[in-house]
Amino acid sequence: MGFTESENISANGVLFQLDSGMPIGSAVDFTISLPAEIVGANSDVQLQCRGRVARSFAEGTRVGLGVVIEEYQFKRGEN
Repeated sequence: MGFTESENISANGVLFQLDSGMPIGSAVDFTISLPAEIVGANSDVQLQCRGRVARSFAEGTRVGLGVVIEEYQFKRGEN
């Protein structure tokens, strides 16, 4: 998928905006970076996720992908 920013995050999934789509059901690995000041930690926290594309839709010249999170693991940053 490359580098992208999320459009929306919930407890169950993430909405991404991309230049091209992926088939529904595709496996997706991604990392969400949580800044230390937001989570009240001494260093940034990385949330490593694995999910599946649940929906795909056109939005102007971009594609929205709704990805359901199936697994996740917290990783503390090196800072």
